[in-house]
Amino acid sequence: MKFKIHVEKFMKQKNLSVTKVSKDTGISRPTLTRYIKSTLKKVESKNIQALCCYFKCEPGDLVEFVDEENKTSAVV
Repeated sequence: MKFKIHVEKFMKQKNLSVTKVSKDTGISRPTLTRYIKSTLKKVESKNIQALCCYFKCEPGDLVEFVDEENKTSAVV
């Protein structure tokens, strides 16, 4: 299982750049880029909280578990 963080979806909806989101949330650009590319090693709850507050969404709107072996997914 791996995490998929739907940051890019929210950024596109609001026409926001990685630089803007990074500056506004305090999350580094490299971390946001890893979220977008789904190359995370771990997901920090403080970052999820910051993104949920910023995008005014729930964690389940933002985070998804993807079972790559069975090609299934589950929202948190």
